[in-house]
Amino acid sequence: MSLIDSYVNAVIVHLPEKSREDVNSRLRARIAKMLPENPSEGDIRAVLEKLGNPILLANEYRQGQRYLIGPELYDRYLSVLKLVLSVVPIVSAMIALIEGMSSAPANSGSIELLSETFANMFSAAIEGATQAFFWVTLVFIVMERKGVRIEDLMKKKWSIEDLPKSEVSKRQKISRGETIFPMFFTVFFTALIYYKPQYIGWYTLKDSVLALKSSLFVLDRLQDYFPSIMLLAIVQLTVHIFKFIYMKWNLPIAIANTGYNVGMSILSCVMVADHSLFNPDFKLQFARLANTSLSNIDSLWSGTIWVMAGLIVFGCTIDSIMGFVKRKN
Repeated sequence: MSLIDSYVNAVIVHLPEKSREDVNSRLRARIAKMLPENPSEGDIRAVLEKLGNPILLANEYRQGQRYLIGPELYDRYLSVLKLVLSVVPIVSAMIALIEGMSSAPANSGSIELLSETFANMFSAAIEGATQAFFWVTLVFIVMERKGVRIEDLMKKKWSIEDLPKSEVSKRQKISRGETIFPMFFTVFFTALIYYKPQYIGWYTLKDSVLALKSSLFVLDRLQDYFPSIMLLAIVQLTVHIFKFIYMKWNLPIAIANTGYNVGMSILSCVMVADHSLFNPDFKLQFARLANTSLSNIDSLWSGTIWVMAGLIVFGCTIDSIMGFVKRKN
């Protein structure tokens, strides 16, 4: 794509769909008039930099007026609002999740705790989104009334180097969903394991009520793994945050993602190999359900958890490889 094409596209992307074709023709004609015959790349760069920031130039071609926030600030307002609305509700929900898990009484029921925590998370997310919308909008309304221009928000004069780079391929792109949902589940399961690990276990129905029969882990032994679990959770959250910011695969993200996957694979194998980590009573529940001896369940249990560990390692390996593959496409 030529410099002129990149510049024109950077202008019309900020205009309504119905006026883009007309502005495209008019702007190209305007640029052509400013260029000498057989222009060099230096001539083109000079003309485009004279025309200036595409966002500001788009305002010259914009018809009609907006209401509370003028056209010069409106595009920046939308971009800031989208970013804030995609971050604040998630952060608010995560804070509510951690608070709910950490402050719940030790004897509280698992179903009651989870339902109350999820209700608080939903409420916190709605409140966070409402507050974010209000304050971002208020700030931009004040900026509009005070006559703040978009140049005042920029650290340096616009140059041709600020034009958008070539379009990112679909495989390189990282969607918001690919980062938001993993971040949520990372915080949820980390908080669950750290604050209420006893709720991970064998449940039975008693008088139409779901009741915890036996925990999966020996809690005292599980505590020895808390530092490693927390470290991996922090690394994973950091990787997802950078994915959220850049929204495309690059080499540092692929390397960090691989580092997390290696750590996850090692920790999974170490925990599976630790026979003192798993509650014998949990395996006894399996034996009773299958109507077989505990010795038979032991061999089945060992094989099952090693298969699960193998699946985790396999999944981590594929995820690491795909990170490097996607960054090249």
